[in-house]
Amino acid sequence: MKPVLPFLFLILLPLSGQELDLRAHNTSFPFVDQKKGIGNSCGPACLLNAFGSGSQPWQEASARIPGNSDRARIASVIKSFGQSPSQTLPNRNRWELKGGVNFTDLATMADEMRQLKWGLPRMKSQLYFAQGNKESSRQLALAHKHLRQSLQKGFPPILSVRRFVRRNQQWQSVHGHFVVLTALPEKVAKGSASFPVQFVDPSGARTFQGTIQIADPAAPLPCLVLDSPNNSMGKKSVRKGEANAIGLSGAIGAW
Repeated sequence: MKPVLPFLFLILLPLSGQELDLRAHNTSFPFVDQKKGIGNSCGPACLLNAFGSGSQPWQEASARIPGNSDRARIASVIKSFGQSPSQTLPNRNRWELKGGVNFTDLATMADEMRQLKWGLPRMKSQLYFAQGNKESSRQLALAHKHLRQSLQKGFPPILSVRRFVRRNQQWQSVHGHFVVLTALPEKVAKGSASFPVQFVDPSGARTFQGTIQIADPAAPLPCLVLDSPNNSMGKKSVRKGEANAIGLSGAIGAW
């Protein structure tokens, strides 16, 4: 266990004094629950949650999505933006009941949805995969920069997260999901190995606390880590006794 302790100290030390002082604008927004909608609809639900909890212009774009219930509004998003051909997967639409929507197609859907309100900045997307501790540290700084800038522009960014398991001596992704970041520290000290966050999971529309951090160098994930012990997303795909973790693979936002 001794080799692990310095890394744990490195992860925990920068958190002291860090406050979640940068937050989504619309704190009273009733977040959409994908469980009240259609299967595999975390992506469309996150679009509604990100736009709806953003600043006034983003809220105005969200208000143009018709529907008087979570299910109806999710269906409207799918109908309006999810039924075009996928950019990355042949012979299928951006969103389908089996498999939902992938990261690239959701970014395109987000950019089309922001055009419902004139003047909103274009949507961007970024993956945070890394190999090695130094590269992971650079990705952590880049992720904080992007997430901070998006919140400052009024758009709570959408995070692409994955449950990884340690199987056959390597990390394997067993479940993909999307959540919406709603708070983080505005400033993070140079060289920090982590920073705290708050996010909303569309599965149940629940708010969670967590930490975005670099991967353990002893057994590194291929991307940044989202440590949130109370979130069980993808746990059904974990076999008994398997090491597992949530990875932050990418983000969609305005930066």
